Amino acid sequence: MIEKESYVLNEFEQIYNIKMEIDQNISKHRLFLLSKEDAINTVFEKLGVLFRLILSASHNNVMEYIKEKVKTNSVNISEIDFIQESLKWICRWSSKYCAEQSENKVKISAEEIYELMGMAYSYEQFYRMWQLHNKQIVKFRQFGNKLEFTYCNEETYMVHVAYDTYIRKQDEYKELQNVLASSCKKKGFGIDRTGT
Repeated sequence: MIEKESYVLNEFEQIYNIKMEIDQNISKHRLFLLSKEDAINTVFEKLGVLFRLILSASHNNVMEYIKEKVKTNSVNISEIDFIQESLKWICRWSSKYCAEQSENKVKISAEEIYELMGMAYSYEQFYRMWQLHNKQIVKFRQFGNKLEFTYCNEETYMVHVAYDTYIRKQDEYKELQNVLASSCKKKGFGIDRTGT
């Protein structure tokens, strides 16, 4: 009788399997029973209701609601980031998991969409860390259903983030200056490009 060798997954295989399990669970969401067009229309319809809530409620109440959906204890989550990142993933998933045409006319509640948005926002955070792990910038440890990521060389990474942020801000400033100059030129005004 041949004894099977015990194969221990390496760190990259472990996190890949976790990602695949998450993807599989997401693919089972009821929204993806609809056609692509119906799924996207449903999401934007329900998003309109959430957007009205965001505009009418206090910042703290909105934060608590979003945190509940994301299932996080983060101190602050940007409403704009929440909407943009969750919509990005829901649209990707709809393209991937929905059929072009579907006779299925499942009614999806707003609550189901908001929960999916919470999952999508959390997935964005996971996905970003998963990519950093693949580049060996972070390590991870698993505690039950929770993953903890730590930077391999945090000081170097922080310098890179600071430099990248500085360069982006400089580029944004230059682009803003160009837009303002163009706009002012069209209206016959001058603009001081020295920044003083």
